[in-house]
Amino acid sequence: MVTGTVFANQGNPLKQNITDIPLEELMNMKVSTVSRKTQKLSDTPAAVFVISQEDIRRSSANSIPELLRMAPGLSVARIDANKWSVTSRGFSGRFADDLLVMIDGRTVYSPLFAGTLWETLDLPLEDIERIEVIRGPSGTIWGANAANGAIHIITKNAKATQGSLVTSGGGSEERGFTTLRHGGKIGENLHYRLYSKGFARDNSFSPSGANDSWRMGTVGFRADWDINANNAITFQGQYYGGKAGQNTTFVNPQEPELALTRVEDANLSGGHALVRWQRTTSDRSSTALQAYYDRTHRDELSFRESRQTVDVDFQQRFPIKIPFNQDII
Repeated sequence: MVTGTVFANQGNPLKQNITDIPLEELMNMKVSTVSRKTQKLSDTPAAVFVISQEDIRRSSANSIPELLRMAPGLSVARIDANKWSVTSRGFSGRFADDLLVMIDGRTVYSPLFAGTLWETLDLPLEDIERIEVIRGPSGTIWGANAANGAIHIITKNAKATQGSLVTSGGGSEERGFTTLRHGGKIGENLHYRLYSKGFARDNSFSPSGANDSWRMGTVGFRADWDINANNAITFQGQYYGGKAGQNTTFVNPQEPELALTRVEDANLSGGHALVRWQRTTSDRSSTALQAYYDRTHRDELSFRESRQTVDVDFQQRFPIKIPFNQDII
């Protein structure tokens, strides 16, 4: 396979090799998924692994499931060119459930089977700040769907993505991919970024022929407004559309030898809009209010799904010293 990539105006030099970083610094890495608050990795009572932006940039991954191969304890397998099996604690398969997946606090699992259809998740990997992976039931603070673990994809603040970025490439399998991003600011406290991404992947190899090509296009934005030292508001929006090839087999239980296989392209589309207000009064006291609207549409021969979700989440955190010095959320 032959590929090529072009980068423009990134302005972020590679950091030192991870093997040169002191162990104390690695343990002081901050995570926020385990207890719904920011804390040191060394203080978390859970099996947590963090995939940093540096890890992402040094990897050769082109999709989110490929990035998750770096997380120990996760079983990540590629079924075909557009379908993945990602699970924790065994029971792997395309429809593995009880592994909660979130992007910036927004759940992206399908309630049809309490799992994730990974071919619908696409965003510029350069915009991801880190991915926090919790293995086991320590993520159930987010709900019952995290019984086997939780994956939280956290994107960068718009303030960290100023300027322009262009990536592009292509090859025999990755037919073509490109990402366009521009970040700017309005006044001194409002920063934003606009992005678009598209790609086309060829069919995988099969002696009998395969129909699993994958084409997807995405546009979106993020804006962060630092109102003052204690209050901040985030706005996000994204829309995606594409096609994922597959073979669908229909079986008559009374005459299984007459099974009929049809070649099709599953039509995928959807989008979301999110707003989050956060007020921080001290290291141990904060208030957060988040609301989002999400629309998902999927059309294929075996079923059709059209789902709209409205979610509102309010969180209050404060310390209590009697009888123990604890935080209440």
